[in-house]
Amino acid sequence: MSQTISPLVKEMITQNKVTCGVTLSKVSPENAELRLTEEANSVRFIYRHIAETTNMFGFFFGLQPAIENTTMGQQDTGQGADVLQSKELIETGYKLFEGLAEIAEDEFWLEEVDTPFFGKVSRFRLFSHVMYHIGHHSGQIAMILSKAPKSQAGE
Repeated sequence: MSQTISPLVKEMITQNKVTCGVTLSKVSPENAELRLTEEANSVRFIYRHIAETTNMFGFFFGLQPAIENTTMGQQDTGQGADVLQSKELIETGYKLFEGLAEIAEDEFWLEEVDTPFFGKVSRFRLFSHVMYHIGHHSGQIAMILSKAPKSQAGE
């Protein structure tokens, strides 16, 4: 069987990095505390959430992520204060999927896995959710960076 899925995975990763990278590259220690409202999640929390979940999804691809969940299902209590560490974890997550695309056969991507949130789905479908998840939360960060009250800057 010819390899057709892995090149698509690589293309999706490349496009996700380009599209989301526009926003994610703007996250800094200086703007990490911004939030739309006092009750809303901060940029640093959402950024950390992207980092953690991208790596934690590796579990469904046969990898054991070396990261602890501090954001999924949690309230923003200061998680992600180390923005540079979160940035490194996001890069690690992308590399995880790039590595899989280098070695995985089509059968691997088409194999179904049980998930607690979607039930039984193919790894390719789950991978596409990971890319969507990064994009969704990047959009939240973009909104915060463009609309957060300016009075928060430098607090």
